[in-house]
Amino acid sequence: MMAQLMTQFWQVRPIEFNDFYTNFLKIRSQRQRSDTVLIREGSFYEGNCKSFLGIFDDDKVVATAAITNDGEVISVIGADGYSRVSKNLLTASLIYSGLKLDCYNVSFLWKAYNYAGFRPVAKYSLNKKEIDDVKEWWDESKDGTDYEIIYWIFDKKNISPLNATPPPDLDERKKHIREFKSKIEAEKYRDKLAYEEFHIKSLIKSI
Repeated sequence: MMAQLMTQFWQVRPIEFNDFYTNFLKIRSQRQRSDTVLIREGSFYEGNCKSFLGIFDDDKVVATAAITNDGEVISVIGADGYSRVSKNLLTASLIYSGLKLDCYNVSFLWKAYNYAGFRPVAKYSLNKKEIDDVKEWWDESKDGTDYEIIYWIFDKKNISPLNATPPPDLDERKKHIREFKSKIEAEKYRDKLAYEEFHIKSLIKSI
């Protein structure tokens, strides 16, 4: 029987790749602002991911996440109408060494990842072509005009992301983010910090 984790009344389970990919694509196609979550080829997930997670409402998958071989949490998405599922998925991903991630600099993702116990450590500003690629869905009225990717690691000081303690002050955390001129350098820096925090060699694939 597969292991199950109850997080804030949601049932999180490891699922097989086919179940993950089918439901990920379905949820993404139906959800508003789904462009914040990248679609990768199925072969990428099969070759580069060690775990796939789903949140269930009865027998229906309402959210998904995948954890890469080097500990990055990707493809975190929940169906419209299911609040705080990303927090539950990120909490569950810690069991599978999902200790780092990245996201576009949009407000609702900032809040979700900060609340789940992750700390922003690096950022990369998109170039003109990359900005043109995201402008169609980027909402400047909500997200501002800082077209960036933010890189996060799990914060051991906030080791119980499901507790009742308010999340760390986000404005204060933003002051300590280091900016890089390339995605690769930002990833390397994040991975270095993740390794220093957790001493798991697989977290530093990009170094």
